[in-house]
Amino acid sequence: MPTLLDKDRTVDLLATEFAAVTSLLAGLADGQWEVGTCLPGWTVHDVVAHLLGTELQLCGRPPPEADVSHLTHMRNPIATANEAWVESLRPLDPAEM
Repeated sequence: MPTLLDKDRTVDLLATEFAAVTSLLAGLADGQWEVGTCLPGWTVHDVVAHLLGTELQLCGRPPPEADVSHLTHMRNPIATANEAWVESLRPLDPAEM
């Protein structure tokens, strides 16, 4: 049996979560965007790129063309798509993100 969710409640919760993430990111100094995370090779900037890429994919956007052939840790097409988003958004500065 499928899980049924209340659409209005879900949208409200997502809006609250997006506002919290936006507030957190607005408080970062420039240097904090380049701090490493627990994800090997990923900075804070890369994690935000991953979040943006996921949301864009959920909106129907295909992953961008990005060369991820130098990466060897990906084990499935979803991981490859995630890395394509991160790689393509990496050149953007935080204001553009």
